[in-house]
Order: sequence, then structure tokens, then C-alpha cells
Amino acid sequence: MGGLVLTRKIGESIFIGRDVCVTVATMGGGQVKLHVVAPDTMAVSRGEFTVESHLLHQQRREQQAAREVGRNPNRAKVTP
Repeated sequence: MGGLVLTRKIGESIFIGRDVCVTVATMGGGQVKLHVVAPDTMAVSRGEFTVESHLLHQQRREQQAAREVGRNPNRAKVTP
């Protein structure tokens, strides 16, 4: 997947499609604050939360699969 690097000043915006507008609100102290306007139907989240959420959901799926295998009477039994 390709990417695009843009330089923006405070108050300048970029548009993503027709529905999403990202504006640089403030800069300082090593941080950039962005103002994001998007439809209510579109999820907008910080990248680190997305990664954490993905890992948490993956862990829950694995735990659920392990529980289901434990309940399955037809599972293969391992003997020493």
C-alpha cells in the first residue's frame, strides 16, 4: 500500500474523499493536534488504539477457540 506525505501549517486542511477533512489545529511541544471531521458512520481512532484493539480481539478469539476445543468431545486426545 502506498502512502502520501504532506506538509501543512496550522489551519490548513487535507481532504480524504468527499467526507473526511483533517485540519492542523495546533502545533507545539513536539505534538501536532488534528481536527478530524468525518461522518458519524465512520470510525475514527488513534493508531495505537487500533493496534491494541486488534491485538485484544485476536487474543479473545484465540481464548474462545481454546475453550471451544476444550468442550468438543470429538477432539483428538494426546497420550504420552
